[in-house]
Amino acid sequence: MAVQIPEPIQKLPEAGRALTRLLSGRRSVLVLVMIAIGACQLLIPNKAVAQTTNPQVVVAESECKVKYVYLYSFGLLTKWPEATFERTNNAFVIGVLGDKPFGHILDAIARRKEIDNRRIVIRRFKSMKEYQPCHILYVTESVSEEDATSAANDLNDDAVLIVGETEDFQFIGGVIAFRIEDENVKFSLNVDAVKRRHLMVSARLSRLALTVRDTDRRRPVSTAENR
Repeated sequence: MAVQIPEPIQKLPEAGRALTRLLSGRRSVLVLVMIAIGACQLLIPNKAVAQTTNPQVVVAESECKVKYVYLYSFGLLTKWPEATFERTNNAFVIGVLGDKPFGHILDAIARRKEIDNRRIVIRRFKSMKEYQPCHILYVTESVSEEDATSAANDLNDDAVLIVGETEDFQFIGGVIAFRIEDENVKFSLNVDAVKRRHLMVSARLSRLALTVRDTDRRRPVSTAENR
């Protein structure tokens, strides 16, 4: 039986329905994420849509919205060592490295939602010289592959869920890498990086991902589609 799609999500543009299609038909997979998406869609202001009729801008905002809600969902479905929260005054911190448009979407989620009963704080860094402790570090596509690799190496084996958007980011020190496939936002999860960074991810999150290991490069271990 297919998952019932909340009305706010049904009205998203095609690119914005990527997460919805990925979840459709999986009754037992990430119901929690579906609830999170429905709630966030009601909370997020559509500034770009109100200001422009350019379809490219609308699609770009929809893609950002899906990725930002994913970041929130990753926080719900991952466990960090308790000691990591001592360094952030008990807040859950999402860091954004580099430039990323439609930042108001992520800010809206942070203002109104919590993760594990912790307030969400957004920190933005132009470079790793400005870095402060985070639980999730989102390395945007504006960061070069060389700098993205350096960022991951700078954190060594710290308990940070490093999420990127560049090709093969999951093999250059990242834990999760977004990609666009058939106009859908999908992601890869490096299970070796998860262990190396002392994280525990939900099995439900793993079932949504294209899971890989350090030695796989482009050869997947498993996918959500073949389960």
